[in-house]
Amino acid sequence: MKIDFFDFEIFDLDKSGEVKASGPENADILLVMDGQDYDDNKDLISNIMKAINYDLDSDVRTFILPQGVEINLAELVSEKNKYVIAFGVNPKRISMNASFRANTFYQTEAFEIMLSYALEDLNSNVSYKKGLWKVLQEKFVKK
Repeated sequence: MKIDFFDFEIFDLDKSGEVKASGPENADILLVMDGQDYDDNKDLISNIMKAINYDLDSDVRTFILPQGVEINLAELVSEKNKYVIAFGVNPKRISMNASFRANTFYQTEAFEIMLSYALEDLNSNVSYKKGLWKVLQEKFVKK
């Protein structure tokens, strides 16, 4: 039986929960952050990327998560993304069922991932910032 629908209303979907993506899809580095943390600390993340010779806007793929939104990270990572760095994001929010030590890179089948502290925490805690800088230097600067 075929039923045709002729009279129905069209509604706009709420897009406030959508993940904001920016930067080239084929970037080596993919960043994942909470939206409010990113908005409040964009200068910090920009300076962190500059320190390892990457421009936040043109060299890095960025995913900004609205508050409470969970994603499947594996669906967002392209085969060109070698490194994923998540700032202040619980592994569950990115569909990772594992324990992570902050500022440590872990190898997956397709990419390396590191979870670090929220940008706001990095901005206010010197030891957190030093720990991150040490790892980033070893991975990206001292080659």
